[in-house]
Amino acid sequence: MKVDVYEYDGKGIVIDPESDMKERTVILIGKQMVKCNPRPAVIYVTGGKVDAGYDKLEELKACCGENKVVFFCPTATDAEEMAETYTYLKKNAMELNVKPEEVSVKCLPECKEAAQELVDYLVDEFDAEVDDAEEFAL
Repeated sequence: MKVDVYEYDGKGIVIDPESDMKERTVILIGKQMVKCNPRPAVIYVTGGKVDAGYDKLEELKACCGENKVVFFCPTATDAEEMAETYTYLKKNAMELNVKPEEVSVKCLPECKEAAQELVDYLVDEFDAEVDDAEEFAL
């Protein structure tokens, strides 16, 4: 499965497995292929460690592809700045083909406190239904 890695809004990188596609007929346009089966999204708090040169990037790409989940890896370390990732994915959910109501926060073990601060911020400021941060390391 093809997995793309690209920057989003200057805030970090997205690890995005290929979406399922289906054919749809649109009046006046005809048949076209559209994304279907939106995937869950994860905000992966790593203290900005995940970038194009990340040593475990290939493993992370494989994990995203196998599990059909999109990882957003912000470079920010502050909860308010990391919350901009949440705003971005909610605003662009249809284009990104993610389920905005299925966002979770995962982190490297050393970033657990920052990740939980992000969860608390999302719950307080956005009324988001997000579970506590979970450690996730490859």
